[in-house]
Amino acid sequence: MKLYPPYIEGIIPSFSLKSGTGTVITVPFSMNRAVGQTEISNFSLKVKNIISNEYILTLTADSYNYERNEVYFVLLPTQAAVFNIG
Repeated sequence: MKLYPPYIEGIIPSFSLKSGTGTVITVPFSMNRAVGQTEISNFSLKVKNIISNEYILTLTADSYNYERNEVYFVLLPTQAAVFNIG
């Protein structure tokens, strides 16, 4: 069964990469009213290349907070290599 995705803003908040350690990406969201909290098992974050529109990275949430409406993804240093910092 496929569930309706949560609502997120068009742009996620900025984050900074920490060398040698994992970086936490916090994504604020609003639940879709057609989906209950008990129906959710996890969240995924898919990052696309803006030019080719190909997926370059898929992350699974490490934790989430329904009261604050935030999902937390850990970006490892090896995964951070796909980003151009600047």
